[in-house]
Formats: sequence, C-alpha cells, structure tokens
Amino acid sequence: MFAAGAAAVLLAAPAAAQGRIDERRATPATGTVQVHNLAGSVRVVGWDRNEVHVTGTLGRGAERVEVQNEGGRLVVRVVNPPSQRGNRRRVEVQGTDLEVRVPDRKRVDVHTVSAEVEVRRVEGEVEAHSVSGGVAVTGSPRAVRAQSRSGEVRVDARTGSVRASSVSGEVSVAGTVGGRVEAQSVSGGVSVTAASQGVKVESVSGTVEVSSAAGRAEVQTVSGDIALTGRRLEGALRSVSGSVVLRGDVGRGGVEIESHSGDVELQLARSTSATVEMTTFSGGLENDFAGARITRASRREYRVVLGGGDARVRVTTFSGDVKLSGR
Repeated sequence: MFAAGAAAVLLAAPAAAQGRIDERRATPATGTVQVHNLAGSVRVVGWDRNEVHVTGTLGRGAERVEVQNEGGRLVVRVVNPPSQRGNRRRVEVQGTDLEVRVPDRKRVDVHTVSAEVEVRRVEGEVEAHSVSGGVAVTGSPRAVRAQSRSGEVRVDARTGSVRASSVSGEVSVAGTVGGRVEAQSVSGGVSVTAASQGVKVESVSGTVEVSSAAGRAEVQTVSGDIALTGRRLEGALRSVSGSVVLRGDVGRGGVEIESHSGDVELQLARSTSATVEMTTFSGGLENDFAGARITRASRREYRVVLGGGDARVRVTTFSGDVKLSGR
C-alpha cells in the first residue's frame, strides 16, 4: 500500500509541474508582442525590463506554450491538440491562464476566442480581440483598439485614440483621449465618459451615453436612447425610435438632429449663440429658453435665435416632441 501510494505521489508531481508555465525571452524595448490563447485568460502587464516573462497555468488538454520570433514579432501561443474528425477520444481542452510581462514600450496584439483579456501599464499601441471573452485596457497606451463579439469591452486609459466595439456586450470608454473615440455595439449599451476631441458612436438597440465630449460628435442608433453632453458640440445625432437629449453648448459648425418617433430635448448653455430650427410633422414643439428671440412659430415649425445666432441647430422629427430649454 505504501509503495503504491508513493508511486502515485511521484507520478502526480511531474503532472502538476507540467501545468505550470514559466518562460523568459530577451527582447528589444520596442516592437510587437503577439499573444494567442483559445480559452481561459490573458493578462498582459508592462514593465521596465527588456524581457518577456510568461507565467500561468496550462489548461488540461493543452499541449504547451510556445514563445518564439515570427516575422519580426515575438509570439506567445498556447498550442492545443489538432482537431481529429472521427476520433471518439478527442481531448477536451480547458482554459489556459497566462500572465505576460512585456517591455512597456512594446506594441501588444492579443487574440482569443473565449479567454478574458486584460492589458495594463503598456505604453505602446494595444490591439485586443476576443470572440466571447471580455476585454479590458487600462494605463497609458499610445492607441487602443479593443473588440469582442459577445463580451464586455472596457477602456479606461490616457491615450491618443480609441476604437472599441462589441456585438452584444456593453462598451465603455473612460479616461482621457487626445484624439477621437469610436465606439460601437449592436445590442449592448455604449458609455463614453472620457474627455476627448470628438466621438463617433453607433448602436442598434443599446442605449448611448456620451459625456465630456468636445468638438465633433456623430451618434447613431435605431431604437436606443441617446444622451450627449459636451462643449463646442458639432455634428449629427440620429435615432429612429429612441429619444435624444443634448446638453451643453454648440460650436460654429452646428448640430443636426433627426428622429422619427423619438422625443428630442435640447438643454443648451445660457451662453449658446445659435439659431435653432425645430420641425415636426405630428409631434409637439416647446420653447422654454429664457431670452430666446422667436422668429418663426407654427404648429409644425419653430425658429428661435439664442445670443448672436452664430451656429445652426436643426432638429427634425416625424412624430416625436421637441423641447428647447436653458441650463
């Protein structure tokens, strides 16, 4: 009995050791590190060494982790058994958890299927793709592109630009963006709280909330509601059945808002200088902006001048109500 037990322990120890990952490679401070993992998780962390250090736990059924140069890139890849059609004894592969330390100036490119992805403290460009796993990026990367089909996408960073998208997952962008934010979701909600120089947001049925925007804003949804807050706003807001709320002041380029059956509310700063034109076919029109000069008023059309009337704000709905107020 003792011999059998000792043999079992001796056999179990190498098996447990095989599950641990510990790989190191010297690498230049710049360039690209690419990570591939089917399932499990991937965490990429920037550090101040010219070395890539891969640690973690190999999932049951996975063969190994490769770290090698391919076409000028350092590639970290979890190798799984090849698919064998007709083989009734297919190995069931469980998720592999990876932590990859990279020089912080590296460009990072991560590809997964169902693995969760987290990237932090990287100063180079970050690109992360997952099919069903969530994606989270923090720190100060040069630029961010994050995408998932059904997972949540979260970016909270100080960066130059952001492109974030999901089909059915929520998308959120926070922090500070020196350039433009592009965010997209089909059925998930989109939240952009990052201070930026412009936004482009698209959604089909998810709610869109944008705050702290400055400059050009292009927001489009079918049935989701839109709430946009910012300064010097210019651009276009379009919705079919969702409501639209705009808060802030308007730049000289003006704003155009279109909605079919959704209500539109303009909460403009008292200092706004704009000519506001509101048109509807069967909805109601209301002006509650103190000091606005009314230049045209009818059941279907309303025109008011705020301040010097420099910018142009045009609102068109079919059956939705339109209300103008000051804030």
